[in-house]
Amino acid sequence: MLEVVPLAVAAFVSTNVDDLALLATFFAAPRMRARHVVAGQYAGIAVLVALSLAGAFVAQLVPTEYLRWLGLLPLLIGLKWLVDGLRGKSDDDDVEVRPAAGVLTVVGVTFANGGDNIGVYVPMFAGLDGSELAITVAVFALMTGVWCAVSYWVVRNPVFGEHAAAIGRTLAPFVLMAIGLAILFELL
Repeated sequence: MLEVVPLAVAAFVSTNVDDLALLATFFAAPRMRARHVVAGQYAGIAVLVALSLAGAFVAQLVPTEYLRWLGLLPLLIGLKWLVDGLRGKSDDDDVEVRPAAGVLTVVGVTFANGGDNIGVYVPMFAGLDGSELAITVAVFALMTGVWCAVSYWVVRNPVFGEHAAAIGRTLAPFVLMAIGLAILFELL
């Protein structure tokens, strides 16, 4: 039973390391509120875990070749953020994204970026019994909180957080577009 914890941590870290940059990008965007980013990340991971559990029990629900089209979501969000920036719409005007829109943005990007999660979790979950699955899901929930905390800390750190936030705001559209293209062309 104890061997399932390191396996769950390794599976989470290997499939979500790119989420650290995404989360930092979202935390750096003044239009996004931290609670919406955290809620969206938890919801996105929950959707990926649920689909993976279903896939483990009922075979593959979504054919792998269709998962790449989810890359359109981060690509389009990145394009919108880039166009807004070029038009001079400032994120610094304290214009907050409506809670539902902020949460759904993070859920959508997490889900779109989660093809590798499903690809790893389905076969992993298929080999676990009920108690091992429960432990794995609990570890994933804990690790999601750790990921959010680390990303938030990086952006809000008094020593380098302001620079990280400025860089994040500048790079956010390009990071999202690059992830979208990588998903579309199956590079992730």
